[in-house]
Amino acid sequence: MARAVLCVFAAAIIAVNVESADAAGEAILFVLPFAVVSAAFLTNLVWLALARLGTHARPLAAVQIAFDVAFVTGLVYATGGVNSDFLLLYFGPILAAAVVFSRTATLLAASLSTMGLFACTVAYAVDNYAPVLVDDVWLTRQPHTPAALAGVLALQVAAFHLVAFLASTLTMRLRRASIETEQILENMSDGVITLGRDEKVVYANSRAMAILGLPGRESLLERNLERILPPAACQAFRQVIASARPGTIDAEVGPSSLPVQFVVIPVTDHAGRLRGGNVILHDTTERRKLIEATRRADRLEAAATTVASIAHEIRNPLAAIRGSAQELKNTIDLSDPDQRLLDLVVRESDRLNRILTEFLNFSRMPKPQIAPFNLHALLVEVAAQVEMSFPGHSPAIAVSGPSDVVIAADGEQLRQVFVNIALNAVDATEGRGPVKIVIESDASGLSVSTLDRGPGVDEHVKERVFEPFFTTKTTGTGLGLPIAARIVEDHGGRIEVGRTSDNWTCVKVLLPVAEGNPYGSFSSSAMLPAAPVAT
Repeated sequence: MARAVLCVFAAAIIAVNVESADAAGEAILFVLPFAVVSAAFLTNLVWLALARLGTHARPLAAVQIAFDVAFVTGLVYATGGVNSDFLLLYFGPILAAAVVFSRTATLLAASLSTMGLFACTVAYAVDNYAPVLVDDVWLTRQPHTPAALAGVLALQVAAFHLVAFLASTLTMRLRRASIETEQILENMSDGVITLGRDEKVVYANSRAMAILGLPGRESLLERNLERILPPAACQAFRQVIASARPGTIDAEVGPSSLPVQFVVIPVTDHAGRLRGGNVILHDTTERRKLIEATRRADRLEAAATTVASIAHEIRNPLAAIRGSAQELKNTIDLSDPDQRLLDLVVRESDRLNRILTEFLNFSRMPKPQIAPFNLHALLVEVAAQVEMSFPGHSPAIAVSGPSDVVIAADGEQLRQVFVNIALNAVDATEGRGPVKIVIESDASGLSVSTLDRGPGVDEHVKERVFEPFFTTKTTGTGLGLPIAARIVEDHGGRIEVGRTSDNWTCVKVLLPVAEGNPYGSFSSSAMLPAAPVAT
């Protein structure tokens, strides 16, 4: 577009001279400058059409710069050679080369301009062509002496190459600063969007596109504010533009309702004029999880203190009740109904004692006793133990994955975790199965997934399954999974509950593999992913 405007400007200057020269009858001599400018204008239109059709930009720019030098040379020749005011147009292709290409290409454009100017000078020396120059419009009509001509040429050549060097140096620095800035923005953990005062997107990094769920940067640039941000964030941006003060708003984006904090910062120029704003998108999912974990830890601590005192007060009388019932059963000849009542007292006392033991285990969780053991062998034992807990109707529990993974952790505590999870899986299937335990490993850690075909956990209670005393069973205490989660957290890991893509209910225990992990480390001669499990 700038080239088209320049062509029109050059044509206007030539037209002024045509009007001034009419009286002398010399207007015919201005046909050549008009022809050159017209050719440049038409060629520029072709260039614009090729650019719109998606022609590769750099090759197109290289050819266009070469044509620009040729057109400027023709215009300079037609309007006085070294005396022409259009010598300044040579700097256009040089600056364009500096913006698009490297320093070498920029100096090459300066050399082409030098060759064009020398060609004009030689042509004037050989030919008697004398363009009509109007007083007070062109610099001079007087021919230069050889010494003066050499001086003018040397000055122009030096100016071409000096401008080429300085422009390419400045462009390289700006390009390097731009690349560094973009790399910093691309590597940020937060999303960054820059918008103008017209509320259109000027820049967005990859993280912003990922948070907003957009496929590519082209789909975001030049979009209106309301098409990419939730209404609350749009309102915050407009308030910042109106007040020129930073603002913050929390909102949810996307179909998954991702929690995001939007921080809007005004952008001003060197004169303090407001030009737009930067929107920082911070995913607050981890912060919410941390807050929830802190709250859960506080609840666990309070529950543990209460449980410990209650269990201690109940356990001693309960032991006396059981002992008395057992003694009566062994020493007194009772009828069958009375014997069944005493058996019931003993059984229920044992059940209450098991519940109290769970309470005490929850409140007085010992620190892990680290020792190496084979994880696969432990899980095979866990599967056998759970199968024996349901004699006659328990499904077979299949254990798969690498068999040579050695884990340094508290084996008895982890056994308790896996037994509890496997018992829940068998209960969920009502003893009909199938149930699978799958070991997987990679560079980030180990995972043990317990899978079943049960109904799974409802989404509205999913976040509560690790809360103390929360249970969906009529006979449960609600401490099994909280104890398991606490043990795994003490080993530096976590438990996830969900469903797989093929609709298995999955409880996954994730254990880290990290140098210097104070809770244990894992090693194997073949840390390979688990073999596929037949379904």
